Amino acid sequence: MGGNKSRAKKATPPVQALGAYYFQKNSLPITVKRVRTDKSGKAAHPNDFTETPHFHDFSELAIVLEGQGKHHLEGDAFPISPGDVFLLQGSQVHWFSERKELTLLNVMYDPKQLPLPFDALRKIPGYSAVFLLEPHFRRSHKFSSRLHLDRTAIANVERITETMMEEEAKAKVGFEALLLSGLLELTTYVSRQYAQTERVEAQALLKVSKVIAAMEGDYARQWTVEDFTEISHLSRSHLFRLFKQATGESLIDYLIHIRLQRAQMLLRTTDQCITEIAYTCGFSDGNYFARQFRKSINLTPSEYRNQYTHRIA
Repeated sequence: MGGNKSRAKKATPPVQALGAYYFQKNSLPITVKRVRTDKSGKAAHPNDFTETPHFHDFSELAIVLEGQGKHHLEGDAFPISPGDVFLLQGSQVHWFSERKELTLLNVMYDPKQLPLPFDALRKIPGYSAVFLLEPHFRRSHKFSSRLHLDRTAIANVERITETMMEEEAKAKVGFEALLLSGLLELTTYVSRQYAQTERVEAQALLKVSKVIAAMEGDYARQWTVEDFTEISHLSRSHLFRLFKQATGESLIDYLIHIRLQRAQMLLRTTDQCITEIAYTCGFSDGNYFARQFRKSINLTPSEYRNQYTHRIA
């Protein structure tokens, strides 16, 4: 029966679950929903698409608190159990089936509309693993690189999310700031938990994540490939292959893009000369910096700065 149900679900056109269904109007796009399996089939909340193929225009951190079930993602199905944590990104069609006393925490948020400190978050090795790499490798790893929390960690996650739900429900002055604070606390907590995982597939992602964290934490350093192989404990060829699979970029291109991002911020917000900005961001040659900047932004550094100078004026 379960197999027939799964085939029926796959044939059903997916529903787009819009953030407008869940986020409060004129508020930050953050909400937490607790979804319990109900034998009567009653929805846990309005627009509960737990058992309906759907995709989002936002991100969702799903945390399994109790029970069992199957998570369907882009044509594959994975068994889930208490402690499993995984990120569901906007375009991924997914749903749950064969739920047995399943309780989920769905932390929904739109990172594009939130003032999240990505630079600081990416310095946490587990952050890139959970929020960038694991979703990309989920199918090839057969869900084995997911984060899995123990009971103590599950209790801590419940504490954080219960506070968020209470603040959202009461909507007192300042609740948005506390919702954002709760999201950051939860993000940091699960990222740190991933750093403690011992699964082979997860360790591979964590090694790449440590390289990304090192780049983010000291982007101006004159890095060498040997530095990265030492950090990751991977061979040169394995690191190159895994990093390209994970990020879609080479090690060098990824580092250059981090540096260019910092350079854009300095061009917008300081009056430092362009050569000084190039050196500050890790470029040892001003001409090379200018060429890379134009290649990426399609503007020279001076043209980019002038755009923002005119806006301010």
